[in-house]
Amino acid sequence: MDDEILWTEKYRPKRFDEVVGQERVVGRLKRLVESKNLPHILISGPKGCGKTMLVLALANELYDNSVADNFTILNASDFFNLGKSYLDKEARFSRFYKKDESVVSIFKESIKKYASIVPFNVDYKLIFIDNAENLRQDAQDALRRIMERYSNTCRFIFATTSKSSIISPIRSRCVDIFVPKLDKSLVPSILLNILDKEGIEVTKDGIDSIKGLLYDIEFGINVIQLAANEYEVIDSDAIRYSIKEMEKSELDIWMDKLFGRLEKNDAKIKEEIERITLMEGYDGKEIIEATIKKLNEMKISERKKAIATLLISDIDYDLTRGKYDFIHLERLFLKIKTFLFS
Repeated sequence: MDDEILWTEKYRPKRFDEVVGQERVVGRLKRLVESKNLPHILISGPKGCGKTMLVLALANELYDNSVADNFTILNASDFFNLGKSYLDKEARFSRFYKKDESVVSIFKESIKKYASIVPFNVDYKLIFIDNAENLRQDAQDALRRIMERYSNTCRFIFATTSKSSIISPIRSRCVDIFVPKLDKSLVPSILLNILDKEGIEVTKDGIDSIKGLLYDIEFGINVIQLAANEYEVIDSDAIRYSIKEMEKSELDIWMDKLFGRLEKNDAKIKEEIERITLMEGYDGKEIIEATIKKLNEMKISERKKAIATLLISDIDYDLTRGKYDFIHLERLFLKIKTFLFS
């Protein structure tokens, strides 16, 4: 088993005829591709139903070997929720990214530049905006104008879990396609089929746990891959562990790293705190909440938890009055290190 390859990519259908469980939607998308004049599309549906997979399959059907030249994906969740910490890491935005400009200005410029690039050996190219429910109002207003300006050479596809979050002028310019939840019997059978192909042994109670992973296929695939990486044989404990790990937020993962450094009395504690606050962009309130959550998960006495909560309360008060979160947080974590790990 190669744990470097994400199974969500490895087992993602590349063509319409590989898609399982969304035959009605596939039939409609096929007809749009065959029309040779694809409209703008708004594809909506619950999380994990296969919206992104269907759009990627559509792009492959439409462009075949020239997908890379004519298909662009922008994730609105990463762009607007992670902001500049995401843009710092994404090389493809380096030519548009100016640190003194707002995220929405960078987004508008990026979309405009991609839309203005001439299609390669085709009539029009595709710009796919995933998790479009995260688009801000001003970003959507700009998109509406860009859609009008470049409609001869560019088509837009929006995927969202919330159709109502998309402004009416964009919705009215798109063909509306709804993707329902997968049949609940399909997801476990797909997951077990993947494990069989990977040669992973699954116990009876492991199979029963996998049968509880309904509807969200991407989440399910990530769960079984994590379980396969951590356990030689997948049982119910492996699935429970993986679900718990998968439900951790990015900040939870950063807190795990930070507490690991505290426990080892690592010299880079200060650097880790500055990275979480200054580079990753989490504010003091978010970090305080994540710290409380982390302490509640730790196997320490109720007395220690109570004392740690008092330490947090003092720093939380300082944060409301102070200017630089990382200075107050550095004091907090040094106190926690001394109290819990010395």
